Parts: sequence; structure tokens; C-alpha cells
Amino acid sequence: MNWVELDPADKTIIKELNDCVNEEIRLQQVIPDPFRKTAPRDSNYFQGELDLGVIPHHGHSFSANIESINKHWLCLGKTGGGKTTLIRNALLQILQQPDPPKITLIERKQEYTELLSVCPDMHVLDSKHLAFNPLRPPSGIKTAQWIGIFTEIMVNFMDIREASSSFIMDHALRLISNMKKEGRYPTLGDLRAFIYQQPYKPFSKNGQQKETVLNRLNDLLNSLPAMFESDRETDIEKLISSHCLILLHDITHGTIQNFVISLLIAQSFLYRKIHCGLQNRLEHIFVLDEAASLFRRRDEVKDHVSFINDVIKTARGYGFGFIAASQMATDLSHALLANSGTRMMVGGFGRTEDIDVFLRLRGCSPEQRQYVLNHPDVGKAFIIDERWSHIIECDLHNPKVPKRPSAEELQQRIEMSAQILTHKREPVVPAIDVKTEDKPESAPTPQVSKKEECISIEMRVLQHIYHDHFLRLKDRTKALEIPSATLKRTITNLESNGFIIVHKVHGRTGAPRDLYEVTPAGLKLIRQPEKKLPGKGGYLHKFYQKHVSEHYNTKLYRTKIEGMADGKNIDIISRKDSQESIAIEIELHSKENPDHVLENIERAINAKCIDRVLCLVPTEAERKAVVKLVTKSPLMNKPVSVERLWKYLEK
Repeated sequence: MNWVELDPADKTIIKELNDCVNEEIRLQQVIPDPFRKTAPRDSNYFQGELDLGVIPHHGHSFSANIESINKHWLCLGKTGGGKTTLIRNALLQILQQPDPPKITLIERKQEYTELLSVCPDMHVLDSKHLAFNPLRPPSGIKTAQWIGIFTEIMVNFMDIREASSSFIMDHALRLISNMKKEGRYPTLGDLRAFIYQQPYKPFSKNGQQKETVLNRLNDLLNSLPAMFESDRETDIEKLISSHCLILLHDITHGTIQNFVISLLIAQSFLYRKIHCGLQNRLEHIFVLDEAASLFRRRDEVKDHVSFINDVIKTARGYGFGFIAASQMATDLSHALLANSGTRMMVGGFGRTEDIDVFLRLRGCSPEQRQYVLNHPDVGKAFIIDERWSHIIECDLHNPKVPKRPSAEELQQRIEMSAQILTHKREPVVPAIDVKTEDKPESAPTPQVSKKEECISIEMRVLQHIYHDHFLRLKDRTKALEIPSATLKRTITNLESNGFIIVHKVHGRTGAPRDLYEVTPAGLKLIRQPEKKLPGKGGYLHKFYQKHVSEHYNTKLYRTKIEGMADGKNIDIISRKDSQESIAIEIELHSKENPDHVLENIERAINAKCIDRVLCLVPTEAERKAVVKLVTKSPLMNKPVSVERLWKYLEK
């Protein structure tokens, strides 16, 4: 050990070394920091194009390579901890690079619209303009393969049992096969109408699956009417070939958001996989928020792994990288945790178990764990990076955020993007085979082609339904002056092609009458605005609310649809001055959910301003069942009567 010689006349070097060691000891005593010992001493370890923050122990910059996103980034932490700031900072720098990877940013909360000011070429779409057809496979993918993926996504994210997957897949493939003969591809509206027509018994296995699937398709229609349209479609190829911001904040249901996001991931990944093949560099970045609801751990215990969990495992081979954010770690799938090359915990977690899941990904000492628990600071990140064997502490940069576009500017960008990314297709009206014997003897015979005549009948019937949606068939036949057989076939075709929905309205006896709801596709075909019924729930429920309210108005009651009684919502409240106040509950699904019926009745009874409760149901069997429920319940301390709805439809 003769390589160091001490010059008695010059102890400057030794003094400087001692000062550094003493300063380090002093800092450890004043601010004990177990991560100081494992922090990198060389600033060259973390060089890259994206400057994200500073390592506090030595002031070295923490930078990341854009190519590292090819192995996926996972940003974890509580709300307000700084996840969005970190991702926004990275995206701002990526967009300023020459020839950056294409970015598809899916927003649930409208937090990244500032990027539109930085990137004029970035497209932006909202749920009203995102009109891709979920049944149409990406170019190059077999129909049966894609319908299998579509079915799996429906089952996973639309609360449908696994047993119903074969039901959806079978009906979708049959419909596609049938409509190919007509030269068109079906939409979700066509699938809904096709399933609705199937004559399954209500309490059979197929009947129960039919009801469940129809309910989910109706939920999608209410949230995403553009998916049911047949006249326009978003071009997936254009979508993934450019930067795009997709706004889903106006979809209130998280499950439907997850359904749309999963379909977009599947469409984009399969298109790039088929048309671009294996890639050596990062070509496309998908940015996702609230990943725990998409990449769910519980999905991994099923018989098959969900498709998007398979995507996260193989995406990097095709130049497809993810930046995912989540407020929880315990519920994340192992596929996402294991296949994320860079993991960042920003601002801490609300639960200790989430912190432990993160720390176990790299391992740490008890002192380091305690330090992390005591430092849930906003903007402070603990990072697991493949370039270093220890967890890294980092203070993140807070970038200068550009100005957000105004509501008017944002709407202009959306409409301009929709024109570029959407191609329109003229609606195809199916031909109707009108037999000669069905025509009345006095009917005129204008010189028009058979196709023009058929379209005219379709349009006339649809217009008539729009203006009078609840009319007996014989009265509609007389008003339109067409044979009843022709009218029936026309209505069947309108329903099967998704232009109308038929609801059954039960009378006193005999077969139910039909109530017609014109769909957005039907409104677009006849170029008419939507007629909104007052109330809440489905179209049939609103129809009953309107007629029951009108019935009581004729009895000199003051009625309020969706009225409030002691802060509680009631379907209809009817009051007559100094006499009585009636809470009216309309129950259309008492068989499927009797507990919900009791809950609604008890809620109305407990309201102080209500004198009595009236429960209305469609059929006699349902009336008897609800009467039995009410009789057995011990909480009925006010008069409760159960009647059928047909009484309130008669004029």
C-alpha cells in the first residue's frame, strides 16, 4: 500500500477528503437518508433525451431515453401526487424531437389538452366523433378471429358472464354472414336488432343471455351512439399514423370507457402487427390513465388471459410502447407489473400495501421502506430503472405548461380532425319485396323503379312512426294507405337494420301493443331531430311516466316527473291541494330485481310529505308478485297499492 505518499509539508488533499467525508456524515446525521448510500455517483448513468428531474443527493440530472418506452413505463401514485405532471413533461419533450414516435393519448379527465398548443398536427376526437365499427376487423384480420377478441372484450368490461361469450359470438358471425349477401357490414345497432328478433323463451338460458346482452348494447347506445351509425366510420389507419388525443371524459361509465379503450388498443396493435411486422425501434406510444381498471389482476385467474394483457407482453416486438398510470398497485395485473421496464411511484400511495407491492419489485431495506412511507411528497418520485440496481429517489421537474385551447377552439379542432379521420358512407336501405297481390286495387302506379318505390315506403313508414310512435297497426295501415302485410315487413326491416327499436306495451288482455323508438341512425335517415321524453330510464319507462303524469293531470292533480320528496327521487309525485300526495313508482323489471322494487317503495314511504304509494307494473303476474312482496314487508306503514299500467294509458 505504497501508492499514496503523505507530504508532511502539504496536507491539502487529505484535508479536502476529510471535509467531504465529514460533510457526508453530518448530512446523514441531520437528514438520515438510506437512499443516499445507493444513489449513483456518476452523472453518466442516467443520460437521455427526456430530462425528468434531479437526483437530490448529488444534483445529477435524471433523464430517460425515448426508446425505453418500448419496454413500457408504469407511473403509480395517489391522486395529485404528480403522475400527470411527469407524463405531460415527457410528452412535451417527445413531441419536440425530430421524427418522434406517433402518440395515441386516451384521456378520461381532459388533463392533456395543452399538448394541442404544442403540436398543431395532433388530431383530437371526442366520443361523439369516434365512430369506428367494433364488429369490423382491422385490415388483414380474419372475421372470426376479430369477433372472438370483440366478444372477449365485451365479456371482460361490460359485466357479462363468461357463458354468454358464445352467445354473442354466434349471433355476430351469423349476422355478418347474412348481411354480406346484401353487400354491407353490420354495426352494433344491427347486432342489437338481430338479437332482439330471436324468439327465445324469457326464462330459458338463451332468453336470459339475450336480455343481458341487449341491456349492455343499450348501455353502449346511450353512451356511444356513433358506434351504431352506418353512414360514417373512423379510419383506424389514419388514426394510428398520426398523433391523436381521444377524449372520453363525457362518458360517465368507467366500464364503457374501458370497453372503448380496449377496442382501440386491439384495433391499433393488430393493424400495426399485420401491416408493419416486427420493429427494431419504438414506432407508437399508447398513453393510458387509470390502468388498474384495464389491466386487472382478477382477469389473470380466469381460464384465459385477457387480450390486452397478452398485448402488453408482446407489444415491444412490434414497436408498440405503453405509458400507463394508476392510483393503485395491488390490483394491477402481473403482466403489466412484470413487463414494465421503468416503474415510477410519484407522490406516494394512500395505502401501505400499494407501497409494498412497488418496493418488492426491486427490493429495499427496512430503513428505505420507512423513508418511503414518510416521504409521500408531491413531485417526489421513487424510480425503478433497468440501468441501476437500486431504487432511485428523484425530484421531478415541473415543466412550463402551454395554454389550453378554449372550448370553442377545442371544438373546432375536434370537427376538423373528424373531417380528416372519418370517411362517410351513404346509408343503405334494404330492398323490400312488395308482392303484387298486396297492392290495393285503387293504388296509383307511378313510373318509378322498384328500388325507388321500396325506399319511398321505408321513408314514409319511418316518418310516420317518428310523428306517432304509439299507433295500432290497423290505424297506421289506414293512414299510410298501404297493405298491412307490407307495413309489417317494412317495420321488420326497419328494426333489423337498426332504424327503430320495438318496445312491448301490455294492455288489459291479448297481445302487447308495439311502441316504436327511432334510433339515431333512423333520425339521420329521415333528417329529423331527436324527440326527448321527460323522465329517466329507458324509452319505455319515460313513455309510461309521460302518460301516467297526463292521466293525473286530467284529475286536477299537480304532477312532477322525477320529483323530490325529502331529498329522495320519485318516478312521479302527484299532489292535490289539501287532499293527498301520491308517490308513483313504475316498475318494469320486478321479476328480475324484486329487492330493488321494495327499496323504491320503502324510500317513498319514508318521505314525510307522501301520504300513500302507488306501484305500477305491466302484467297481472307481476302485480300479484309485488302485492305478495308488499304484504310480507314489515316496513309498510302507509297505504301501498299495486296496479297495472294499462289503466293509465286509456283516454
